[in-house]
Amino acid sequence: MEQNKILIADDNPQIRGILKRLFETEYEIVQAENGNEALELYRANRETLAAVLLDLNMPEYDGMYFLEQLTARYPENSVPVVCVTGDERESSLIQAYAHKVNSFISKPFNTDYVRRVVRSAVENSERHTEYDTVNLLSRLTAVLNRCHADVGAVQTALEILGAYLGADRVSLYMRPMQSELFQWCRKDVPGSYWQTYRWMLRNGWDRDWTAPEAWMMQVGPAYGNCKQYGAYYKKYAVGGMTCLKLEGIQKHPAFLIIENAGGAVRDVVLLSALQNLFSLAVKNAELTIVDQKTGVYNRRLYTDYMNRLSKSNHKSLGVIVMNLNSMHQYIATYGQAAGDELLERTAELVGEQVGGACFRTGGDEFTAIVRDGSREDVESLMNRISAACREQNIGLSMGYAWQTGSGDPEELYKAADRNMREAKKKHYSSLNVTKPRK
Repeated sequence: MEQNKILIADDNPQIRGILKRLFETEYEIVQAENGNEALELYRANRETLAAVLLDLNMPEYDGMYFLEQLTARYPENSVPVVCVTGDERESSLIQAYAHKVNSFISKPFNTDYVRRVVRSAVENSERHTEYDTVNLLSRLTAVLNRCHADVGAVQTALEILGAYLGADRVSLYMRPMQSELFQWCRKDVPGSYWQTYRWMLRNGWDRDWTAPEAWMMQVGPAYGNCKQYGAYYKKYAVGGMTCLKLEGIQKHPAFLIIENAGGAVRDVVLLSALQNLFSLAVKNAELTIVDQKTGVYNRRLYTDYMNRLSKSNHKSLGVIVMNLNSMHQYIATYGQAAGDELLERTAELVGEQVGGACFRTGGDEFTAIVRDGSREDVESLMNRISAACREQNIGLSMGYAWQTGSGDPEELYKAADRNMREAKKKHYSSLNVTKPRK
């Protein structure tokens, strides 16, 4: 049956009139004033519809209602939907992409651009077009430009990208954290990101690639190497995975990993642009999440990371709290510059041993997070830190707490902090001195 109709859903009759005049010479136009009317017209005409032009802000039943009902009632819908809307909220963009909207055009719009986008969407109804890609990259750029002031913008960008690609999961990993910082996934997708990352490191994805395609790796059954990686993908239900290597933090690489995405992820131009955008975002984020004096992660990221841990699944969690001994006396004796140098040396030593989630959580306090390790792993890490600091004549009081399962990570920190303070009391008692007041 010939697709010779376009459905225009907008509560503004003037906008409907403008859009009608754009396409009435090629198509029969059917019009709706809200999402419910649009749904009824879609049901009656879906065999002959070439496209749907949808406003999101409409009274009673809005455009998002239409999309939700369309997804629920017609999951195999192949009629392209183009949002033409004044709703600029990122949450709306994410929801629209998640419901497989083909394009997202903002009001006020350029009529020639609308005509080109709709024509392209009709001709390529089952995939995104170059106009969609340009629009996506423009929006990601606007979001990621905020990373220098708001590291949470990375999460928003991942949600936009994941919804656009129809991916199961999109994760951004930053070394030396060696665990996920940001992740977007569909609600019904199991959380295999930690296993994904460990597998990635074991298989050398952090090596220094020199080939032209070095910034990208695609693995999985979709790329013909199911035999080599079949057991892993079967275990974690990963049909295919694309990895982009990014410029990272503190000269360590970062990785953008996309799992089970649609065909758009094979677009080399798109992937190259994503690599550039997220590399710049990671460098901007460094100003927000890295303590500029010591080079380890700062208190702000610690708070964000602990919040993420409280919402994630993990087998076990260990927290080590460390505090320099007699820092005030040291500064009084040798000066502030010497105190700063001692702090930097300590951070470097601790960071080398932790190799991952190490934070400066106070003036002379550091905290290490050990995820999915045993109690023995945590104690061994403490011993290594202590030995490294003793070699440099650095006095450090430490305390730790460890638990299995997904308890409250902040309570675990408090327990470790209490143990550290007990260790510090013992240190001062052994010297037969009173700890100076702060």
